[in-house]
Amino acid sequence: MKHTLLILSLSATCSASELRVVGGREVNITPVVEWFQNHKGERPMKHWKEISFENYLGLVNGGHCFDSVIDGQRKTILLQNPPSDVIRMAKRLRELETQAGRATFVNHQAQAQKTFHESRESGGYFASGSPEFVNAVAAQENQLKQNAANAKAFAMMTQAQKDEIDGKIKSERSAMAAKREFSMFTGRVILQKELWDCGRVAESTSPKQP
Repeated sequence: MKHTLLILSLSATCSASELRVVGGREVNITPVVEWFQNHKGERPMKHWKEISFENYLGLVNGGHCFDSVIDGQRKTILLQNPPSDVIRMAKRLRELETQAGRATFVNHQAQAQKTFHESRESGGYFASGSPEFVNAVAAQENQLKQNAANAKAFAMMTQAQKDEIDGKIKSERSAMAAKREFSMFTGRVILQKELWDCGRVAESTSPKQP
């Protein structure tokens, strides 16, 4: 009996989660979601397409602009009502890309400083004259070596920071690309980009379909 109640509960939750509101009308997209899970029989609701996300380009004319894959076809689209977790991942990805840009700039500067200071090292020196002069030359050489060592350490640190951010970007891109959603073409084209709509997740638990 407990197992039966659990199955019914999961079924009800699934049905509720697949209710979308598009243009003020409630649609139950469960049939197309289930079809993509098992591909049995004829595909229902063919105007609802499976969509995945490759890159977020920001807001364009009020729509979220994505490089996406729709039923296997790559498109740059505007999207209404994108899932909140996709937007969260997309914004996180853009934040990381900004950090990567800064990290790359700092690393390039650090590498340039490393090259400069290493070029100033003599690789060995000879000095003769008064003790004061010899000591001054030795101190200068030691300082040049220390500067080169510091520049090298800083370059290595900034490279490690850049690599860490690049790794996070790769991970975030993979997570966003793995996300699957369903959307329908609204019939509108804005700035030469198709406008699609995932629909707003309905609060109602009673499936209705126009």
